[in-house]
Amino acid sequence: MTNNLMKKSAVFVTLMFLLATAAFAADMDMSSSTAESSATTEDSTAQSGMDMDGAQETQEESQTADYEVSIAFENDTVKTGSNEFTLTVKDSDGQPVTGAAVLVTFDMDRSSMDSMDMSDPLEVTLTEAGGGEYTGTVELSDEGDWIADAEIVSGDTTYAQQLTFEVESAGPNMIVIGGFLGAIALIIVIAFLLKRKNAKQ
Repeated sequence: MTNNLMKKSAVFVTLMFLLATAAFAADMDMSSSTAESSATTEDSTAQSGMDMDGAQETQEESQTADYEVSIAFENDTVKTGSNEFTLTVKDSDGQPVTGAAVLVTFDMDRSSMDSMDMSDPLEVTLTEAGGGEYTGTVELSDEGDWIADAEIVSGDTTYAQQLTFEVESAGPNMIVIGGFLGAIALIIVIAFLLKRKNAKQ
């Protein structure tokens, strides 16, 4: 009876440990504040009669004569896999641009790599979230330098801006791996204690 109770307790403790580890790992992924990736921008305005030169900047946000466009990813570091992001669009007075149709095309920087080994560009149609913010999700397949070409259609004006950012490999989730190893170690310890108890009886 005592052994059965101890075994059930061991299973319960192990399950709770695994669930807590998984929840902690998920919380770590979601708790990162929305951060803007370092980027260089090149912008162009259609139907405005203006010729803007693309300017390299250390910040992702670009000030232009017409729109101010910035991209922010959910996590501090952009990694391979699924990434949620927000594109913020403001006019020259800093007021949010609403009611626009926004399309972002993601592609790797092909200037320094063999384009034959790269995946096709990814088009993401964004959903308006209010306040000049447009959201979407993109599946980034490879690590390296990526380019996001944003096309914003508002009324009769089409505005385009290019943003660049770096993607890192997601790699293994060490928190989850550590949790499973800890659970295995806990099972071994409990089994050892049960064996010693049985040996004494």
